[in-house]
Amino acid sequence: MIHRGVAFWRAPSEALQAPTGVTASRNGLDIDVAWSHAGGGGATGFRVYRRSRTVGGSFGSYVFWRLVTPETDTDTTDDTAVGELEYQYRVHAWDGSTESAGAESPVVGAVDPIEWDIGLPGDYAPDDTSVVWGFFEAIDSAGLQVWYRVGASMGGNPVGTGILAYEGILTSGTINLGATDTTAFIVARARYGTPGNYRYGPWSEERGAISRPRVPGAPTSVVFTKTDVTEGELTWSAGSPATQTIYDIEYAFRAAGSGSAWSAWADPFPDTSVGSPYLFDEVIEGNEYKLRVRARNTGGSSAWVESNVVAFADPPNAPSGLSAVLDVTYPYSFVDLSWTDNSIDETAFRIERAVSPSGAWSPVGTVAASVTSFEDQSAGPPVGSAPTIVSAESVDDDRLDLVISGLPSNATGWEVYYVASSLDMQVDDTGVSTLVVAGTGTTASLTGLAADQVHGLRVCATNGAGRGRPSDLSQATTGPTAPKTLAAVVNGGNHDLTWDIGSRDDDAVLVERRIGAGAWSQIASRPAGSTSYSVTAIGSASYRVRFSGEATYSNEVTP
Repeated sequence: MIHRGVAFWRAPSEALQAPTGVTASRNGLDIDVAWSHAGGGGATGFRVYRRSRTVGGSFGSYVFWRLVTPETDTDTTDDTAVGELEYQYRVHAWDGSTESAGAESPVVGAVDPIEWDIGLPGDYAPDDTSVVWGFFEAIDSAGLQVWYRVGASMGGNPVGTGILAYEGILTSGTINLGATDTTAFIVARARYGTPGNYRYGPWSEERGAISRPRVPGAPTSVVFTKTDVTEGELTWSAGSPATQTIYDIEYAFRAAGSGSAWSAWADPFPDTSVGSPYLFDEVIEGNEYKLRVRARNTGGSSAWVESNVVAFADPPNAPSGLSAVLDVTYPYSFVDLSWTDNSIDETAFRIERAVSPSGAWSPVGTVAASVTSFEDQSAGPPVGSAPTIVSAESVDDDRLDLVISGLPSNATGWEVYYVASSLDMQVDDTGVSTLVVAGTGTTASLTGLAADQVHGLRVCATNGAGRGRPSDLSQATTGPTAPKTLAAVVNGGNHDLTWDIGSRDDDAVLVERRIGAGAWSQIASRPAGSTSYSVTAIGSASYRVRFSGEATYSNEVTP
């Protein structure tokens, strides 16, 4: 402007810079919103806008929600969010009169209703007049509010129509309805916050459960065994729930080998309070028999469960030509048996073993009719007892060091069987690798392994007679090639870094930083085993970490 011949001018103000990196994440029912800002332009704070929608719906317009001051505050918490809605936020820098362009957060999902535990609710309770409820625990919740109503659904407003059954931190319980054949309708929702300031998530699905006498479960493992020419034994195990007071047993028969129709079921049980085993002696020689059993109480009966078929014919001819051959196969030593079948009417072969020529005979297994071989996997190994893996420790990302004990005195070496990610190492597991260790030392190293991987391990002793019985399965994890899950948070004037080193605790951790898009530079070397570091905060700083001697880095983070 010109005033009395003197010209004045004003330099334009530096433009407000928009925030960057807006994030939003659920914390229970709250939503934590954060952003970054380079400063400048005279900013005094931030104007935050919010919009919401139902799941699957459409967003409306952004509405001004909150002013955050001063400019150094770059986060806020939305403690008014509704659990059933999805939210999105937009942040603008503010200088008291104007605002910068906005930066949007990702959409934050709605809080899911809590879910029923599998199979619940149900009537399998400690008594006949109760029902059981149970839910999966809701993340970050302060407990549950459970409501029920007897005889009718609660509809869309449980709190307005129901009866409070439970409010607390447990996720399961029982409701005593006082009588059998009564239905309770049950719903629940997660509770968040603190006493006097609770808020609640959406309601779960409503389900009903009936209190009634619990019918016993059907018997399991029902087996009929011939014990004499005209007698057999029926055995079984109780089903679930095991609430039976009576067992009913019936039998049917037909001519052996005839393939004719079975007789009608008949009841042989003289005393229904007697449980397993039951001696069946209603046999007429030359017939086939099968039995069935069910459990019963005053509430009802389980389903019938039939046994196998047993033929009570003349005793079969004895087998002949029995041979026994030692079979040394990873990782056991077995005895292979074979014989000649001299009969046509056997139903099975029973194999017995004596430890010494004068020792007592004991059964070791059975095979079906017409089978003429058996592998005795319980025979003693030629080497002796199994060694024990004392320790298996990760030395590097591709190496495990083993220490064993209990190597038998007649062993001349031992072998290590290992496989990545195996929780159940089988004899025929094609993924198993072997390390042969000569001599009677007790240490060995496995190298060239996959990094950051759980490995299944077994060892067995060896000598000229073969392999001994293997040790129990052990597990060990190789170290990662780089630290994992690097995270950084602002803590006052510092950036606090944390990371996970897995099982690799023998190497120093190097911390690197860059400012904006600049070059990376090392700012610290942390001792082996370290998982955290705190550094004075610098705007636009990013961080990464690695193990000393490794060229692989963790993920990169910006606080």
